[in-house]
Amino acid sequence: MRGIVYTVVVVLLSLVACSKEKPGGNGVSLSGSEIQFSTASVSVTETKSVVSVAQSDTNTLKSNGFRVAGIWGGDAEYLNGTVSYNLYQKKYKLDVIKYWPLYGSMDFYSVCPRSIAINTDNPASPFITFAADGRTDLITARTRVPNQTVANISFNHSLSLITIKCKGEFGAGLTYKVKKVQVVTSGSANFDFISWSGFSSTKTIDIYDNVNGQIVSNGTDFTTVGTSVTVFPTEMTLIVHYEIYQSGLLIQDIEATAVTPASLYPVMGHSNIYQCVLSNNASEIKFSVTVNNWLSGSYDVEL
Repeated sequence: MRGIVYTVVVVLLSLVACSKEKPGGNGVSLSGSEIQFSTASVSVTETKSVVSVAQSDTNTLKSNGFRVAGIWGGDAEYLNGTVSYNLYQKKYKLDVIKYWPLYGSMDFYSVCPRSIAINTDNPASPFITFAADGRTDLITARTRVPNQTVANISFNHSLSLITIKCKGEFGAGLTYKVKKVQVVTSGSANFDFISWSGFSSTKTIDIYDNVNGQIVSNGTDFTTVGTSVTVFPTEMTLIVHYEIYQSGLLIQDIEATAVTPASLYPVMGHSNIYQCVLSNNASEIKFSVTVNNWLSGSYDVEL
C-alpha cells in the first residue's frame, strides 16, 4: 500500500454538533471510542543480553510495550506515542489516551523496543533508524485499521537471525579449536516498515568467544559454535579465529575471513545458518626414503 493517496472527508468541529471533544484531538472531530490495540504473539527483548527468538513469547511484549505512530488519511500524523499492557483491564492501551476521529481509517506504524523513535517528518512515509548490536531483537508492524475498531497489530521480525556452524577440513588426527567468531556488518540503517536502506558505518559483533574453545574434530558433521545473533539483511564478513592441534600440540593458528556474496546475504525475518569448513592449511610431514644396497668388505680375524 506504499504510495497510495487516501482521500478522507474532514468534518470541521464547528459544523458537527454531535461530536465529542476529547483532549489531544489535533483539531479533528472525535468519536467517543478510545483507540486500543491487540497484538499477535511474538518474542522481543530490549536488553543487551543475547536474544533467543526461537519461540513466541507474549509476556515479553506485554512487559515491554511498544511505540506506535498513527497516520490519518494517509498523510497526517494523528498520534505518536507508546503503548503499554494494562494488567487490570488486560488490554494494550496508549499511555496518553487518544480517541478515534469520526471519519477515516488509520495507518499504524509500530515498533518494539519502544525506545526507538518513529520519524514522521514525512507522514506518508514514516521510518525508524536502528543501530545494530547483535543482541537486540527488532519487531515492527504496518497496519491499516478501519475507524473505531480494535487495532490488531501483527508484528514481524525485521532483522535477520544468524548462527555459525563450523567443521574442520579433513586431516588425519587433527582437531580444531574455535577461539572466536565475529561478524562485521553495517552499523546502522533506516527502515520504512517495508525494507532497509541507508546502511552506514560498520559494526563488529562477537558471536562466540570462549577461552576454552570448541573442539571440532575432522570429518565430523557441522558443529554449532556461534550463539544466534541479529544482523541487518545485507552484506557481512565472517571472521573465524581457530587453532589446529595434533596429538595435543598446536600446529596452526589461523584467522580466516569470508565476505558473503549477494546470493548469501541473510534474509530478513528468517533464521539463517552459515556453515564454514575450516581449512587445515597445514603441511603434512612426509618422507622421501632411499634404501642403499649392502656394502661389501673383508676383515682379518685372528683366532
